[in-house]
Amino acid sequence: MPKREIISEVESFKLPSGIAVETQEIDAATERLLTNRKEMSSGRALNKIMLSALVSLNNKPLPENEGEANALILDMKTGDRNYLLLRIRMQSYGDDLIFNYECPHCHKVSGYKINLREALDKGELKVNDYRADMPIIIETRGGTAEIDYSTGRT
Repeated sequence: MPKREIISEVESFKLPSGIAVETQEIDAATERLLTNRKEMSSGRALNKIMLSALVSLNNKPLPENEGEANALILDMKTGDRNYLLLRIRMQSYGDDLIFNYECPHCHKVSGYKINLREALDKGELKVNDYRADMPIIIETRGGTAEIDYSTGRT
């Protein structure tokens, strides 16, 4: 893995477990991973996105060895990984998440916009460890929306 180059403004924050991290926006090459179905379905793309965006973890730069750096990512708690992905998304694409939701009963499609930073700051959006038997439910004006998280594990 080549020496990490800082390409954008660095943002510092703490993960839910208390670990300090610094991140930067993802670059165009990393963004293209989001369209690679094979990489996305295996979860490898999420690991690569986190590796691309991470500048430091626990006040230490990431190892230059890709295998060692990837092991640090995989050893993170799932809630920390989910929160990290959310913060990388906010830093790279902005705080607003715009999505459509189709009602499973009447099939009406409604559009929503959530300000992720505002929801995090107010405690309205919490990132917890992923459990397949317990989906994340967000209250909306028209009902609820269910969100499922990828873990990144293969």
